[in-house]
Amino acid sequence: MLKNAIVLAVVVTILLSIVILSAQYGDDIQLLFNSWLEGKPKALVKLHIHIPSGYGNCSVIVHRFPTKYNPTADGYTTLIHRGKSPSGRTVTVKDVINMYQVGTVESEEGKRYLYDSPEYYVGVICVNKNDVYSFSKIVQTIITKPITDVDIHAELKKRSRAGDRQSGSNFAMLASSEPVSCSITIDETSGEPIYGQDYWAKGYCVASTKLAYLNSIPGLKTAFGITGLDSAMYLEGWAAACYTTDIEHCPTSFWDSAGKKLVIFVTTEKTDYISNGERAVVWGSVYYQYEYYAWYDSDFYTYFIYEIIYPKDIGGLHSLQIIGSYTPPSPPPPYARGPFKGDVDIYFPADTLTDIKLPVSTSISVSIGPVSFTISVSPYKAESPQYDPPYVSVIEISGRNYGWYYWWYKDDDPLNYEIEFYG
Repeated sequence: MLKNAIVLAVVVTILLSIVILSAQYGDDIQLLFNSWLEGKPKALVKLHIHIPSGYGNCSVIVHRFPTKYNPTADGYTTLIHRGKSPSGRTVTVKDVINMYQVGTVESEEGKRYLYDSPEYYVGVICVNKNDVYSFSKIVQTIITKPITDVDIHAELKKRSRAGDRQSGSNFAMLASSEPVSCSITIDETSGEPIYGQDYWAKGYCVASTKLAYLNSIPGLKTAFGITGLDSAMYLEGWAAACYTTDIEHCPTSFWDSAGKKLVIFVTTEKTDYISNGERAVVWGSVYYQYEYYAWYDSDFYTYFIYEIIYPKDIGGLHSLQIIGSYTPPSPPPPYARGPFKGDVDIYFPADTLTDIKLPVSTSISVSIGPVSFTISVSPYKAESPQYDPPYVSVIEISGRNYGWYYWWYKDDDPLNYEIEFYG
C-alpha cells in the first residue's frame, strides 16, 4: 500500500512538473522530449536580447560559433537569427543544440552535469533619425539543463553618421609596440557582389599573439605548457556593424572589442625553459577568422553590414621573448605555498568566467583588401569548465635535497596565468 502511494506521488510530481514547464515553454518541451525519445537528446538555448528604448528601429543578428559537438558546415559561425525590432523591446532568439555531456560543474545546487556549451555573436544596430547606434558581443553559455535562458543587455554606443567613412581613432591608443601583421585571406564568398542582393565573405589570418608572462629564479627553470585539444584560453574578439548604401566595409571607427572568445589549443607542447631569474613573454600562433555580411533591406534600400574578427585556435607556441629579470618579493606573501623541492607542473584551476583582461596585449595590424586598421588583443581572466587550463612546468636544478622554494599564483589568483617564486 505504501509502495503504491509513493509511486503515485512520484507520478503526480512528474506530471505537475510537465504541466508547469509546458505552461512556461510551450512547444519547446515537446521538441526536447521527442529528441530524448529518439536517443538524440537536444537542448534549447534562449537568448533574451534586451534593447533599451529611445533608439529608433533596430536590426538584430545572432550567430553561433562551432564547437566539437555542435559543429557548423564550414567551420565558421552559423546564422541563428536575423530580424528587425523597434527599440525598447526584448528579442528572444531560440537555438536547438546537441546535448552532449562533457564534464561536471559546481553550481548553487551542487555538482551538475556540464554539456557542450557554445558561444554566440550578438549584433544590434539601431537608427534614430540621423543617429546610428550599435552593439556587438560574444556571449558565453554554461549548459547544465535542457533549457538555458541567457539575458543580454544591448549597451548601444553612438556612432558617426552611417555614411561617414572617416578613419577611426579607437585604435590610436592601442599601438604601444610595433603591430603584428594580420592580412586576411578571403577563402569563401557568396559570389559576385550585386546591388540589391545579400552578400557574405569569409577568411582568415595567422598572427603571433601574447598569451602570458613566465618567471624564474636561480635554482629553477620554468616553461609554459599546453595539453592539446583538451586545453584552452580566452582571447579578445572584435566586431563592427553599420548601415551603408552599398556593399562596402564599415568605417574603421565602428570597430570595437566584442569581448572574450574561447580559443582551443591544437597542439601539445612546452616552450623552451628559462632560468636564473629571467622573465619572458609567452607567444602563441593564433588562427583568426574573419566574417563579413551585407544584408539588403528592401524597405529602406540600404545594407546592414556587420564584420567580425575572432581567434579560433592556437596552433603552437613560439620561442620565448626575454624581457628582463624577475625580482621575487621578500618575504613571500602569506598565501605562498611551500617550501618545496623537486619538479612540479602547476596548473591554473578556476572554472570562472570574467570580463577582466590580463595586463598583456598584442597590437595587430589587420588588412582586408584596401582597408586596414589596428586592434589590440588581450587574454582574459577566464577559464572554461569544459577545457583544461595551460600549466607551468618547473624543473629544479639547484641540487638541494630539502624544501627551499615557494611558489604562488600572482595576486593569489589562478586566472592571472602567472606563477611567482621565492627561494
